[in-house]
Amino acid sequence: MMNNLAELLALQGRSLDEARTLIDRAISLAGRVPTLLDTRSTVYLALGRTKEALADMQTVLLEEPRPNRHYHLARILHRTGQSKAAADEMKRAATLGLTAEQLHPLERADYEKMKALAP
Repeated sequence: MMNNLAELLALQGRSLDEARTLIDRAISLAGRVPTLLDTRSTVYLALGRTKEALADMQTVLLEEPRPNRHYHLARILHRTGQSKAAADEMKRAATLGLTAEQLHPLERADYEKMKALAP
């Protein structure tokens, strides 16, 4: 529940301090599991803390790689100006079968824009 609310707030760009508190609490209770680190990466990205977002996402991908997580990494890389690396991650996500329907509805518009990086 805390994870879902933190993700929703981050994707909406609202109450980001609350989102950070929620995901930190969830991690303190359940541990550094990939799903929670993925959400914390989303929260960090919304806060503009790209270094922390990148560190969490790299950990997630080492432990539990999934197509949507490669997309999340591409967003972080794009935000940090690493366009080539972002395009590579979008290609990887596509190769692994990522579709818009696999993402949260609030991510889909950005996903469509990010697809243009890796035609």
